[in-house]
Amino acid sequence: MNGNLLVREAHQALVRLRRVTVLIDYASNDIELILADKRSDLLVLAERVKELVRLSRYERRFRGRLDRLSRAAMEHERERVTESLAS
Repeated sequence: MNGNLLVREAHQALVRLRRVTVLIDYASNDIELILADKRSDLLVLAERVKELVRLSRYERRFRGRLDRLSRAAMEHERERVTESLAS
């Protein structure tokens, strides 16, 4: 992978991670509101919990992707510097 592609991929992973993090925050807040309401529907609560679990999986996936891309970018930069020093 070249440097530009790594940067683009890392940016996409970061944007996705931020989006899913916001959605997780919304789902968590909804769950707190549902739990605070003693008359709330348990089916609604169950759906929100399922959504939170699903979003958490996406968050893990995007965080892992970002970590892998960061390591690849560091390796790419290390190789570039090594090549320039060898010249």
